[in-house]
Amino acid sequence: MYLMAKIVLSTVLLYKISNKRHLRMHKGFCLLERVQLHYNNLSGPIPDSLGNLFFVRSLSMSVNNFEGSMPEALGRLKTLIFLGLGLNRLLGKIPNSFYSLLSLLVPTLAYNQLHGNLPTNLGFTLSNMQVLNIGHNMFTGPLPKSLSNA
Repeated sequence: MYLMAKIVLSTVLLYKISNKRHLRMHKGFCLLERVQLHYNNLSGPIPDSLGNLFFVRSLSMSVNNFEGSMPEALGRLKTLIFLGLGLNRLLGKIPNSFYSLLSLLVPTLAYNQLHGNLPTNLGFTLSNMQVLNIGHNMFTGPLPKSLSNA
């Protein structure tokens, strides 16, 4: 009998999930590099278990009905390059842990109900960022001058 010691999944694309209210990431998914959950009509809060996707580089969860705040657990995704959370019903402030995602190139948070000020050092903390898509939210205050460094 052959036992597989390790399974590496590179892409998950789910169009039809039966339980769209309670999304959880199974422990076996921790090696995923790319997760595409956009356009699935998923609802409820973004699960903290997403923070266990230690090798994920692309996480697309746009165009769903996620609600509540962005979880602090997203800050554990240290290899994340693309984050798509646009067109949901997210509210509150962007968590501080988000600003520790040093590999992040393209965060897409547009069309939610996020609010608060963007940190003045945003362009320094996320210096690799190439695109910042945060339109159609409720942010206040000026755009940080440090964005010219990103």
